[in-house]
Amino acid sequence: MKKLCFSPTNFLGLLVLLCQIQIFDGYIMEPCPGIKVSKVRSDAQSAIEDPAEGDIGACICVPSGQYNITCPPGYYCPPEGGQYACTEGFYCPGNTTQATYCCQGHYCSHDTIEMFICPEGHFCPNGVKEAISCPPLSVCEEGATEVRSGGPLLAIIVIFIILYLLYTCLSYKYKSKEERHEEHVREFSRKAELETEAEHDLSVLRSEQEKKEDAVVEVVPQGQPPVDSKEDGEQGLEIVFKDIWFVLPNGRVLMKAVNGIFRRGRSMAVMGPSGAGKSTLFSLVMGKAKRTRGTIEINGKQDELYNYSDLIGFVPQEDVMLRMLTTYDILKFSADYRLPASKTSEERRNAVLEALNFLEIDHVVNSVIGDEKRRGVSGGQRKRVNIGMELVAAPKVLFLDEPTSGLDAVTSFTLAALLRDLARTKGISVAAVIHSPSQATFEMFDDLTLLGAGGQMIYQGPVNAAPEYFSSIGFPVPEDVNPADFYLEVAMGKVEQKNTLKVIMEDGETQVGSETKEVIDGMGADKNEKSFDMDGIGTGRDRTGFDPTELFSLWRTKGEAFRSGSLKKLPDPDMEEKVKGDDQLVDIKPAPGCFELAFQQTKAYWLEVWEEFYNFLTCSDPKKARQTPNGFRIYYWCCKRTYQQLYRDGYWMLGLFMHVGLGLFCSVMGTSFFIGPLPTNVCETAPTQQVQSCTQSLNNPFLGIGTFTSWAVLFAGMVEGINTFGLEQVVFWRHSSHGLPLIPYFAAKVTMDAPRMVLDALFFFWGLTSGYTSMGNDGYLFAFILLNYWVGYSMGYFISVTAEPRNRSLYCVLFSMMWTVVFSGGVVLLTEIDDQYEGLTWIWDISPTRWGVEAFFLNEVSFYEYMVGVVRIYSVYGYNEDNLPKDFGIMFALGWFWQFITFILMKLLNRDQQK
Repeated sequence: MKKLCFSPTNFLGLLVLLCQIQIFDGYIMEPCPGIKVSKVRSDAQSAIEDPAEGDIGACICVPSGQYNITCPPGYYCPPEGGQYACTEGFYCPGNTTQATYCCQGHYCSHDTIEMFICPEGHFCPNGVKEAISCPPLSVCEEGATEVRSGGPLLAIIVIFIILYLLYTCLSYKYKSKEERHEEHVREFSRKAELETEAEHDLSVLRSEQEKKEDAVVEVVPQGQPPVDSKEDGEQGLEIVFKDIWFVLPNGRVLMKAVNGIFRRGRSMAVMGPSGAGKSTLFSLVMGKAKRTRGTIEINGKQDELYNYSDLIGFVPQEDVMLRMLTTYDILKFSADYRLPASKTSEERRNAVLEALNFLEIDHVVNSVIGDEKRRGVSGGQRKRVNIGMELVAAPKVLFLDEPTSGLDAVTSFTLAALLRDLARTKGISVAAVIHSPSQATFEMFDDLTLLGAGGQMIYQGPVNAAPEYFSSIGFPVPEDVNPADFYLEVAMGKVEQKNTLKVIMEDGETQVGSETKEVIDGMGADKNEKSFDMDGIGTGRDRTGFDPTELFSLWRTKGEAFRSGSLKKLPDPDMEEKVKGDDQLVDIKPAPGCFELAFQQTKAYWLEVWEEFYNFLTCSDPKKARQTPNGFRIYYWCCKRTYQQLYRDGYWMLGLFMHVGLGLFCSVMGTSFFIGPLPTNVCETAPTQQVQSCTQSLNNPFLGIGTFTSWAVLFAGMVEGINTFGLEQVVFWRHSSHGLPLIPYFAAKVTMDAPRMVLDALFFFWGLTSGYTSMGNDGYLFAFILLNYWVGYSMGYFISVTAEPRNRSLYCVLFSMMWTVVFSGGVVLLTEIDDQYEGLTWIWDISPTRWGVEAFFLNEVSFYEYMVGVVRIYSVYGYNEDNLPKDFGIMFALGWFWQFITFILMKLLNRDQQK
């Protein structure tokens, strides 16, 4: 009896075809000849009675005696005539009318004549010519079709134990380092106490001298600090700002003709009602915002303060710092990259210890800052760390934006006292914006700057001279009233003006004394007129309905005794407006056009990038007032800090199991086997409607597995990558404003993410291979996973700098789905892109899943290349069998591409915050 042998594994693809040519009708099915039936397969084979109900993998044969065919082994002879050689991977015993794939659980000889049960220790999927050895630590019984391996699970356990031991060793190392920090703090404290005792008498003399100086009303002459600067012989900065204006494009004036000085060795309290421009004044003086008009003098020479950015300290209102680091870590990093390059490591450490001792936070040197979830230092201590970040950099000027906000009265008083001591002991200028301080806190400051609505000056001078000035203009400070609150009420026009001016009566005429005449003259009264409205002056009445804008002219006319140098005589801005006109006054220039503005910004950007890159390579920056360490040293310190962020605690190890779980989910997709195309001669006899499907693979799970795995890994990498820069964006802005270059910072963050990428890829790989048996090269499979993580992390960087924090995770979903579903070559085949989307093919070229899926497919299908017709599958999907190195190379390049875009955006976006 002549028989046709086939396997139900290819039955799913051939059922329609075989029914069309009526091979099954009326024939009995029995096991194919040449199969050595084992206990493993006998039950399945004997149970088959109907091909439609057969289990995939059972081998059956169909008699074909009606055709009276005689066909030699190794060939198949269709009923239509002809004799064709059976190719490797197929099974063709004698008298075979159709070639069939070698059954799963079996392997066939090279001559396709015999079929053998897969031996123990091996596994045999469909169409194999040799039994495949099972990997170590796996179980493969006789007739196995897939691998049941405990190797990945064991590898996960072993690596986790190694990582845990490494973490334990590092924790012990960090513990020892923290103990050394505490010992250094104690030694420094003992040394400071000895120095204090030795200089006790000198300190007493200095304190008495300071009290005498505080009692003097006359302002310290410009350029003469009350104490000498101790900054390695460097001269401190004394800042004079003149005629500062800030006008918005809509014409609104936020700052008008403000003049003042920040003196060395003195602390300044900047106060005023809401909208008075307190913080704006700092921004204009520091150059963070562009002034409409005005000049800055530094140590008597006209200059700009942003040229001394590395000598300026600015403490923001919020405590901007990395909360997972310790007090010492934060101060040490700030000292490392901001102190002069000539400083040794020991000198940098001593600067940190000195700041800890001075700010009285040496007892929390090894405490993490903490946040809402993790308990750390107190609010007052965190505020001091915030100040310490600037103090360790040895600044010449220190600006603070509302440092006492959110603190209790006692803590605020202590902080104000520290600021005063800092100014006096370091010889630097300290200016702080404060709101409603207590009297004790207010009196800790040496000087006061009081601004009024509209950004005009009401008073600037010594705190202890303010009562005399306000009394002279009709606002004596009542007893038992907080002077700070009283001055704010005066600025808001809530206090009635008292008559305190002398009036001389002679010959029945009212004559005004010289002191009163100055006030009247300042109000614009004509001395030649016999009558004028004095409104309470000389009438014994209080001025009611007082207009607080008059305080600005009073400061200009009555404040000369409280000013010195070039600030003694101030011009009248209102009169200047009338003479010059608004446009001339504020020097308003026509705004550049869109193209001109874009060109200017682009040119400025690339010049800045080139300068930074050049300075990074040459290890110098001639524009800096202080030569800080070169980019390579900063790169090392950034790597060290990032390492502390990522790997100091053990929580990152728990995240690795999430990647194992993700790999396990993807392995579920790999439960079916690949079945290639049928021989060409078989397809030639098929109906026209069946030819296309016949020449393609009958079952191809690799595209689905590759696409889903590529999406999962890409998405996981994005979720990890958005935290690299996204969680510390504001911290970077702060450091960047003090001179931290972007190149070493960016390179360090990417470098320290590399171990995470490798570990994530390893754990995902083990999770995937625990349930999915790869037919290709495992090394290539791991490279496919690793490169997807590489691109995913890089895309996460891009999302973190372009999207709002609350939307970043959603953007990761949309971004990964877009590349995977639309631009991977699945929805629109690569062979159809040129015809349907002419001119847009470049979008598919930058899709990581387009290249990743091809790499996965090529790696898996390469095992079956001995089959005739397998190469045809590549062309169906637009793939090239030689593209595997190209796929990996393009994926690697795409990671760099997205990192480059991220770098560009970090330089272009939020430039004001980085100044």
